[in-house]
Amino acid sequence: MFFIASPLQSPQSNQSVARLCSSNYFVAFNVTTTVESTAISSLVSIDERSFNETKVPLDPSIVDLQNFEDLFLNQSWSAYFQPPNGYNAVRPVFGGPLILLAALLGDTGFSLNTTFEGVGLLDKAQRVKQRFFGEAIQTAFVSTSEQDVQHISAQLTTTQIRLIASYGIGITLGLILLLSAALITFVHYCSRLSRRPLNLIRDPGSAAAVMLMISHNAEIRNRFRGFDKIPEDSMKSLLGETMFRIVDGRLVVEDDGQVKMSNASPLEIPQKRHYSSRLLRALGLNEATRLDDDWRPAILRRWTGLTLLLFLASLAAVLIALFVVSKGPGLHQSALVFQSTLALHSKSVVGIAPYSIVPTIFAVVVKLWWGALEEAFKRLQPYVMMAKRPTKASRGIALSYINSPMVLASGRALSKGHWLLALVCLGAFWTEVFTVGMSALWQRNVGTSLGNQQLSTQLEIRNLPQVFLVPENSEPTDTYQLPVLTQVFENPFTSWLYGAVVQLAYNGSEPDWSLDGWSFAQIDLSPIPSTSSNGKSELNQSHELGTLSFTDSGANLGGNVNVTVRTSAIRGRIECSLHESLSNTSNWLKVLDLQNASYWNESANPKTGSPGYELLTQITLSPPNSSQQLLTTAFADPARLVCCANETKNTPGLASIGYWSSNTYGETNRAVQSSTYRVPGTPTGNFTVKWIVGEAIEQQFLDLNNMSHFVWQSQPSITALNCQPIIETANASVTLDLISGAVQEYSILDSPRNATNAWSDNYEGHNTTDVNAEPFTGYTNVTISYGNLFMSSLYNAADCARLGEGALGETGYGDEDLTDKTFNFRLPGLNVDYMSYAMFSLAQRNPSALLDPLTLQNLSNRVFSTFFQHYASTNVTLTDGGRAFQAIGATLPFGLPPILNVSGGGLSSYQDTNLPSYTNRTTEAVVHTPVEQLVMSPAAFILCLAILLFLACTTVLVYFPYAAYFKALPRDVESLASAIAFVYDSPRLRKWVVENQHLLDGNRSGALAWWRRSWNLVARMPRGNYRVAGYGSADGLDRVTTGLGFFRGEQGVARWGVELEPVLRGGAGDAHAALAGLEAERRA
Repeated sequence: MFFIASPLQSPQSNQSVARLCSSNYFVAFNVTTTVESTAISSLVSIDERSFNETKVPLDPSIVDLQNFEDLFLNQSWSAYFQPPNGYNAVRPVFGGPLILLAALLGDTGFSLNTTFEGVGLLDKAQRVKQRFFGEAIQTAFVSTSEQDVQHISAQLTTTQIRLIASYGIGITLGLILLLSAALITFVHYCSRLSRRPLNLIRDPGSAAAVMLMISHNAEIRNRFRGFDKIPEDSMKSLLGETMFRIVDGRLVVEDDGQVKMSNASPLEIPQKRHYSSRLLRALGLNEATRLDDDWRPAILRRWTGLTLLLFLASLAAVLIALFVVSKGPGLHQSALVFQSTLALHSKSVVGIAPYSIVPTIFAVVVKLWWGALEEAFKRLQPYVMMAKRPTKASRGIALSYINSPMVLASGRALSKGHWLLALVCLGAFWTEVFTVGMSALWQRNVGTSLGNQQLSTQLEIRNLPQVFLVPENSEPTDTYQLPVLTQVFENPFTSWLYGAVVQLAYNGSEPDWSLDGWSFAQIDLSPIPSTSSNGKSELNQSHELGTLSFTDSGANLGGNVNVTVRTSAIRGRIECSLHESLSNTSNWLKVLDLQNASYWNESANPKTGSPGYELLTQITLSPPNSSQQLLTTAFADPARLVCCANETKNTPGLASIGYWSSNTYGETNRAVQSSTYRVPGTPTGNFTVKWIVGEAIEQQFLDLNNMSHFVWQSQPSITALNCQPIIETANASVTLDLISGAVQEYSILDSPRNATNAWSDNYEGHNTTDVNAEPFTGYTNVTISYGNLFMSSLYNAADCARLGEGALGETGYGDEDLTDKTFNFRLPGLNVDYMSYAMFSLAQRNPSALLDPLTLQNLSNRVFSTFFQHYASTNVTLTDGGRAFQAIGATLPFGLPPILNVSGGGLSSYQDTNLPSYTNRTTEAVVHTPVEQLVMSPAAFILCLAILLFLACTTVLVYFPYAAYFKALPRDVESLASAIAFVYDSPRLRKWVVENQHLLDGNRSGALAWWRRSWNLVARMPRGNYRVAGYGSADGLDRVTTGLGFFRGEQGVARWGVELEPVLRGGAGDAHAALAGLEAERRA
């Protein structure tokens, strides 16, 4: 039962709330539990439905429920939320766990209104008890030994970057590969020589091989008479329905199924190209003979090359532009990242992504275009070389690139000196690589879209002191520290100290608008729209068609939006040095003669045979010969430490004490302090970080005056640092989450500056009016700067319950108040304030580790920065600011009286003034919206761009400096008929080819020809000394030269084709001279 009532002033005004509650505890076994752990947080969720269906009442033998109820309903809760005892109005008293309920209801002013009027009072009460029960069970689990743990099976799911095969694409590729394997098997079966004889002896790709196919048959040669320079289409029409067959490697004419070997009459061929009448008559041709002006296929013409060059240049320009944009603002427009997913029965089958398909299509276009160019070059290269210059047989009539793979063809072309063909074949290979590179060019990743927005700034670093209204001091020499701190610690629920120690000791989160010790001036981000709560883009649409569904995804992911703003930043840090004076133990430790019966109550004390040690309440930090004593305290104030030992079976264990305390100049013999003085003497501005470790005796020792003493069995160890607090400000660029305000990253834009305004006012009392002499009026204004207020809060938090007026009584501080557990930790072997407990936790709870000065210095600096971070960033509003921030252009309260001297003898020479503000009223915010964007792979980009550059350079060489490369030929050589028309009437070539067939067989083309050449030559050569008539032996291929031009045929008629040198090349005038030379040579 819990009961809440307002003070009984009258029956009519009385308010009360009473609830009678019962608790039921249930347990369920084998319930699925999911733990989601990220770098930011961990989330545990259970299957509530399964729990509710299988739950049973909790067996009391498993959990001691009565002990838990007693623990929860214990009335000692108030000891952990104990406010100061004085300088405060009457407030409600919350007993037991109701104090937690008041904190959960947001009862910041200890007013009952929110308790009576709070919505969901019972729900919040249930949450409090459930949370406490859960943490109690969790503590029991953590303390369970390894032997008592029952291991269970679990499924671990981790998020990793991996390759995922597309279901639809995988099936498609698998089917294609299976079909290809089946087709290859079918072709292999059907193309065996026994089923499909070719009747070929050698590859008919070269001119010499073609000559061997027709060398035996005059009928074939006559069929092609006059075909020297006519185009392919004319050749096809003239041959008509003539049928040919290959028999034993020879081409024959077939007429009605019978091989016809008789001679045929020569054909008179109409020609198209204009030549001079004189040249045509010299060639024995009709003046009506004409040849096509430009027979070259479209792939070899200059306009095609210009188009290809523009296409390649456009692709390169687009790639460069897209790469720059990808590395800059990014490509996230919906049309670019659009992807459609085809699903079958809710299972994804295939994803259609234009950003991957379109580049591949362009790459395939380049590949096909270049493949056609490579094919033409490989087909025509041997004939072009013979038409240009005398060419050795191995590089002319006996050479064919048609069946050579692109890489091998490039190597062969280089070895033959055909470097232009080598470039083209190499380009064909790179187009294959280019296709792969273009398909891997884009990756669809999560990125951000950047946008700018103007925002108004509201806060700046505080340069004015805070103003407190406190009771007027009755003694002029008293300070206003205690009444001000009483207000600071009035409501422990809202204290920033909790957040700091939770962050450091329990891995809690940092405050909004702060990170790594830096706190940033908050800015109103409400004008920036956030994404929709469902996280879905409006572009995501689903369409269903029977069992198939199509889902179109857009660019917006809908996640949290980040904002980058420029604002003011502030942090606190310390610079420390080791207190060397504490090497003299008399400055901090008192040696006790425990055997002195004139001082100790021996009958009540433990029996020890050695002296004991006791900490002094005040520690002397200055050397003995110093003119002014530098003091600090062992505790947070001059109270005596009486806790906490760590004995096991009457054997003292290690005990640790750690408190931060201010340093002062003053007397050391002041035992009783005034009620308004916290620490005697004049503050120096520095403070001491102490860590003491030793073996303490748990039972208190009593002297004859019945005063207890906390005694150490042996001399404890101490490490103490003299630390100077420093508060710095700077300008910063901050990126934070729009919804939560959590800082993601930041950068300090300039050198940090010392914030001198943080120390300007130190409990400065103001006159009640502007008249110097004033009688006591009750209340006055006190100003204090945020730096001084922060330090005072740190020093005094551990003993905040005794801040109020009259809390100390007439005897002064006496012993530490063990009932005050608000901002300290008192455990077996540990007596520390929040700051020291945070250091203890960061040191892995190793008390000896903090005795190392460097470790203590590093951890104390981190702790100091974190506590100031929470001090500055907690309870900040955009209208009034907070402890370290103020509204831009804020001023002191109107009519604030002047500051009085501490002695009360008149006005102080220092007076508060309003300072000008230099903070900009607006700032430019960069909004980071999470989107799906295309990221271009740098490796794929460089590869594709390099290939495009190579192809473009090769295109320029092929189509411009070598534009007339193929014009020496009268037509293309796309068919066997075209090749025959070049060699049908070449008697010298025919004779040489027939006599040197073995050399041609040794010059076979193909990937494996290199190891077969020697064997074939040896196998085919007759025994003995074999020589080819007039042309030497096996090296005859390189000793005979051929050409493509005008020559005299068998009947003395000038023909144009392939023949052994000499042949006629050039124009009409050259033809007459050459023919005359040829005639003279023939007669000779």
